[in-house]
Parts: sequence; C-alpha cells; structure tokens
Amino acid sequence: MWGIVKTTHESKLGDVQRMSYQMVNALDMDTMPEVTQKSVSYIEKLKRDDQEFLGFLRKNANFSNDYEALLAITSQCPAFVNSEYFRDRKQVILASYVMSFKSGRVIQNADNLTIVGSPYAMLLHAVGRDIGDDPTFEAEEGAMQCWTERFRDREYLAEFRSPFNSRNNLGCLHNVYHPFFDRYFRLGKLCIAVNMQHTCFQDRNNGSDMDSDSIYTTNHPDIVAHARRCMSEYPTIVNKIPKEKNIYDNCPGDFAKVDNRLAASQVAIGQSSNLAQIALTYTYNFDDQRYRDYVCILSVIAQLAIDSAKRSFDVDIPAEIARIKADMDIASNGLPSFWQITKKDKRKARTDEVRMQRARDNKERIARKVNSSLTCPMNYLYGLKLRKYRSDEPTVPTGRFIVRHALAGHRKMARKIEQMIEKYALKVYDAEADASMWYEDSELLLMDDFEELVRDIRASGMSCRYAGLMSWLIDRAFHVSEQTRNSRSRLDRNRPLLIRTLYEVNPKCFLKCFLGYADKKAASPE
Repeated sequence: MWGIVKTTHESKLGDVQRMSYQMVNALDMDTMPEVTQKSVSYIEKLKRDDQEFLGFLRKNANFSNDYEALLAITSQCPAFVNSEYFRDRKQVILASYVMSFKSGRVIQNADNLTIVGSPYAMLLHAVGRDIGDDPTFEAEEGAMQCWTERFRDREYLAEFRSPFNSRNNLGCLHNVYHPFFDRYFRLGKLCIAVNMQHTCFQDRNNGSDMDSDSIYTTNHPDIVAHARRCMSEYPTIVNKIPKEKNIYDNCPGDFAKVDNRLAASQVAIGQSSNLAQIALTYTYNFDDQRYRDYVCILSVIAQLAIDSAKRSFDVDIPAEIARIKADMDIASNGLPSFWQITKKDKRKARTDEVRMQRARDNKERIARKVNSSLTCPMNYLYGLKLRKYRSDEPTVPTGRFIVRHALAGHRKMARKIEQMIEKYALKVYDAEADASMWYEDSELLLMDDFEELVRDIRASGMSCRYAGLMSWLIDRAFHVSEQTRNSRSRLDRNRPLLIRTLYEVNPKCFLKCFLGYADKKAASPE
C-alpha cells in the first residue's frame, strides 16, 4: 500500500476567504462594485449589529488580543456593549478591519484549497497503466478541469496562486465529478484535484508544483467570467530559463548557504511582486507594451526567486529587478494611491509614539509620490466610501461597569506587574516592525513570551487571592477613582493588553471586577 497525504486548513471565517491585493488588482474594473458587495455588506452589519460584532470577536479571538475577555464581560453584563471602552475598541477594531479590506482583503465565497495533480493518473502510473487512460479529466477549451467537494458539480471557478502577479496568472477551472474520486481517494472539502495532462496549470500558476501548494478558489460569477476572458486573452507565461540543481553537503557551512538563499529569495519575491503590481497598474493607464512585458518578466523572476535555494539560474535576480524598476520611470509616472496602505515602514520602534510617528512619516513620504490620476481595481477599493453609523444608545462611562475591591497593600506588586506588561508590549511592537522575521516565527515567539508573562504574574501570588489588586490595576488603566485620575501610568495606553493578560491569569477573579458577576454566579447551576 502507498498513499499521498496532504494537509488542509479550514478558514476560520467559515465559507468565506479573503483575497490579496495582487488578486484584486488583476480584476475587471467594471465589476468592482459587485466584487466588493459581500465585504461592504458585512462591514455595515458589523457596525450596526452588536451581536454580529460579538460573533466577529469570537471568530478572531487569539492570544494577542482582548476579544475573549470582552466576550466574557458582555456575557455577564450585556449592557457593557454601550460602555466607552467597548465602543472605543469596536471603533479601532473595525477601522483596522476596513483598512485591511481596502488593502485588498476582500471576502468572497472562496477557500484556499490544497492541490493534488491528476490523482487517478498517478494511480494508473503506479500499477504500470497508461496515464492517458485517465477518465476522470478531459482537456477542455478555455478552462482546466478539476474536482473539489467545496463547490458544486459542473460549476466554473476562478483560481489564484501566490505569488500572483498578473492576469496572465489567473486561471479558470471547471469542476467535474467522476465516481473514481470517491472510490479511490479521500479528498475532503478543502482539497482540489486538478487536471495536469495537456493543460497549462503549472505554468499558469507561476511554476506551481504539487508538494504543499494551494490555490485561492472562488465561484463569484463576475470573477469567474473575468478568469475565462483572461484564459483566452492573456497568454500563459512559460519559464524557459535553463537551471541547474544546487548541491549541498550536510554541514553547517552549507546550512548557512541555504538559510541565506532562502532569506534572499523572500526579499526578491516581495520586490518582484510589488514591482509587478506597479507595472500592472500602468497597463490600465498607459498604452506602452513594455509595462505588459515587465509584468510577465517579473512573473518569471518570482518563479526564479522561489526556486533559487534549490537551483541556480543564469540570471542576476537583484540586478534584473533594479533594471526593470529604473526603466519603468516610476518617478515620473508616480505610485498608485493604494500604495499608501500596502507599503508599510518595517523599521523597529521602541515606543508606540515613535511607531505612530514613523507610520505618519511613511504615509506622507509615499503620498508625495502618488499619482492620483492612476486608475486600477485596487485604487477603486482604496477610494471606496463606506457609510458611517452611530448608535441611538448613549455611550456609558466605563467606570460605571467596574467593581472596585479593597486593596490591602501590594502596590509594589502592582507596579511590578505594570512594568512586566509594558515590557511585553514593546516586544509586540518590535515583532510587528521586524521585516526579517517570518510571521509564523514571530507569532510563536510572542506566544511564548505571553505565556511567560502570565506565569510570572501567577507566580507573584495575585492570581487567585487578590481581586483588589486586579481592580486597582484596572482602575489605574481607566482612571476610575479620584486617586488614579492624575496618576502617571502607561496602562491606559496598553488597556487591551492589560485586559487580555488579567483575564488569562484568572478569569474568575478578573470578572469579579465588572458588573454582573454576582448575578451570573447566582444564575449558575452550581
């Protein structure tokens, strides 16, 4: 017996998945209102419906935010949704979500599906049969056949693979069921089998292989119709540059070479993809063939960058990127407006004030280079005006929901905990600004640091005995009592982190500091 095992990852958003700005920028300008409709409707519902917003918090709660604590407080005191703190957090969270949306994170009925190529043909080959006898797929004009349980049989789909550079990379699939898929395989809902015989799938998707690749797949009718046009009007880019394998020995020196080449390839992938998006924007605005050519060339360069750790190519990738960038005349043509939110300052900042100032300076620096007359799908998204919403219910001061407990000493311990929280907050800022750190590694390190922070606070003895100490810290953060209104504390700048940390340290003790705990306890079956 033998088999192929692949991992799949369900979207935490349910039946929807977010696009990227590279995907959005390759769409049809005329269909952008329809393409963005689901996202816009969802944002408007989040603004006006507190229950929908609480559902959003539930889906997106993690170790680094205070969403779980907010849900716990509102569960025991529903009126807390009208508190100043909750409404401030809701405004900040939704502003961040809207910014993410305008930077290309548009939701669709879609998923990132793990690819397996012609599985029945592989099965035939394994037993010495002719792979041409595969009845599960056929070559089809204008689309590539596939099968996934995620979408309906006979449905046409659009697919994108990262790194995605242009309309030349946008593919159209035709979902076609065959009984052999159930007889011989367990594909599941988040896997997609794709016809690899006599199709351009691998070249169309920037040299996709079948190890752990996934494709963003959607059935949005306007995107699918656009994908079918792209299949016929935008030729597939084929990488014909000769390559040689890189040979490594099992030694520290060669390990270092691999690490350096992987790091360099990540930089090159980002640079080539970003430059391709500027060139793609220019194709909407200038009748100059070189920009269309550069989009295609940069697509090949992205492929070379991905494989550069495994293979050698007769191309100086950094020099080629620099040559194209110089010839694109960006200084005269300008940058697209959406560049102001997709291009961020990645330098480290020791304080939130420095970080915010750098963000403002970076936005102003890019704004001076923006050509507001440039049009493209991402600029439509960036300039989209969303309706404002204001609740009819009055905002209630947060202090009215806070229950204060007597503090018998322990102020030195509270000061120490403040310092621990501030130290962790600075680590978060540094990790967010560190462009050299992989996101997954950054998240794991921060999670370890957060767990250590919680352990240290629990070791201080406050976790199960001192509701007074917790309420004093909350008082310091929200300036509830007279004695804390003029106090000097950074807790008011790190309120979400304080709320998250205290809740993690001891949820029961934390919830005693808010209205409704006694009522909830009385209503408990215990």
